[in-house]
Amino acid sequence: MFLWELFVNVHAHFNVAIMLALTGRFNESIQELSAGGTYWILLYGTVFCYALLASYRLAVETNQLFTLAMDEDIPIEIFKINALQFNFFNKRSPWVAAIWSLLMPGLGGMCNRKLTSSVFALGWWIAIVYFSHMLPATVYTLTGRFHQATTILNVEWILFLPSMYGFAFYNAYVSMVAQNEVFAQQQSKFLKAIYQRSCFPFQVEGQSQVRIVATFEHSLMLEQAIVRIRRRGVSRDRIYAIPLANTNECDFAPLDFIHRSDESSLLDIPAIVAALFCVLGRIYGFVLQGGPVLWGLIGFSGGLILGVSIKVTVAKRMASKRKERSKTEVVLMIDCEEALASQVEQILWHHHAFGVTKIGLD
Repeated sequence: MFLWELFVNVHAHFNVAIMLALTGRFNESIQELSAGGTYWILLYGTVFCYALLASYRLAVETNQLFTLAMDEDIPIEIFKINALQFNFFNKRSPWVAAIWSLLMPGLGGMCNRKLTSSVFALGWWIAIVYFSHMLPATVYTLTGRFHQATTILNVEWILFLPSMYGFAFYNAYVSMVAQNEVFAQQQSKFLKAIYQRSCFPFQVEGQSQVRIVATFEHSLMLEQAIVRIRRRGVSRDRIYAIPLANTNECDFAPLDFIHRSDESSLLDIPAIVAALFCVLGRIYGFVLQGGPVLWGLIGFSGGLILGVSIKVTVAKRMASKRKERSKTEVVLMIDCEEALASQVEQILWHHHAFGVTKIGLD
């Protein structure tokens, strides 16, 4: 669909016609669309409408499958290694992936380990930048030669970039947030399966025994801490892990980080508004002082700020009565010999426990 849309768009001179129409040159726009008598534009409507319908239906079906998978507790393979690569889930910052996508679409997907789509996006980004003459136009813009930047740009190709940047930025961010949630869910299942097999005693048994209680977030550091404690001689039946359920009744967190997300996308509306304003900025940049590159950046930044403002305002109103979610996601209890207590505490602190306390017999 991407290749077909690109093929029809270029042959129909659709982007050029859009620029001419929005700058008031309607007759030139009509002539551009009918140049050579080919009327490629007649094919564009069908592709455009089908893409709208297909994307909507795919989103609905994906949501249904997601709900079904959660209800039936379907396991997900979170680590895979073969002769070509190794791939695994881990928590990462969504903003790091988003910023890499702004620098170069496709790199954010690399952070998400979506190699096929990342290479595809990166390859077409390079092709579009080349055919649009974006790089020399950027140099001319940064050195104040706005007329040269406007003259050298290829309108047909430059107008592909805003939507590509907007989607790459949004997709990298949302994918990383989703992967962080999947990691937390799968680790919760693992901890329950391995460290809730026996009935853990409420009281500490034995005169030389102490109980150490620590709180964590879902992370690889938690599992590393458990492994290191078991190497010190603490058996598995003396370790009890309690993953806490994430409540949906929490305040809206305007920014998603590696350790916190409210499971809603901050960038869905902002990415669309930013891409739209970037297109308009590049179009009107052909008739305004400063050129398409500068006005495209202004449009993207302005649209992003406007979209974020809208999203935050709406989300805050919807979450005004919700309570803030605690950072604690897992409670870990360990019974061990008193001689090992200090070593266990050091391991827990070293692996980023939020809090650690020791309970002994009076």
